[in-house]
Amino acid sequence: MNQKERRIYISNVKRMARSKAGLAIIEKISPEAALAVKAHPDWLEIPQSANYAPICGVYVNNIYGKPFYIGSSGNIYFRLCEHIFNYMTSARYYGGVYTLDTPARFEIYDIGLADEKKRESLEFDLINETHPLLQFTEVSDSLYGRDKPIAKGKTRETIRPDICIYSYLRPQRFEEAKASYQKRGI
Repeated sequence: MNQKERRIYISNVKRMARSKAGLAIIEKISPEAALAVKAHPDWLEIPQSANYAPICGVYVNNIYGKPFYIGSSGNIYFRLCEHIFNYMTSARYYGGVYTLDTPARFEIYDIGLADEKKRESLEFDLINETHPLLQFTEVSDSLYGRDKPIAKGKTRETIRPDICIYSYLRPQRFEEAKASYQKRGI
């Protein structure tokens, strides 16, 4: 996405977060983010790179009762709104466009982490501990080594754990999680 497209995209995320309908969606998926957006609408204007302590942190996005993505941000509230916007509008990121009937919850794991290295360390530890659907593949999986983009000079074992699997593999991961969720009868 070029700079102009990025500005339009950011504007659309903010518009969604400030609208009555958008805020209702945010409240359903991430009540903590909705409270922050209502109380501090100006926080949507703070860049994710600002590292303003009250809005820095690590978050966990869950679907079908399982973590599917763990991230960190210098503006966790805007980042959660951005994820919700993509979740509701973009099949590219999540392997499909979801409805409010899909059991999803985007949660703040820790807040107030202005130190980027500490944030990243916590994020990576959580990824390695919880194995999110879009960021983890077992070594025994037949796709291991072909599941993530690998930069020149890197191996599958040396790339960052927060790198997501290829988008074409995501629908299968979500379908497996959905089937497991339905089998559990939740």
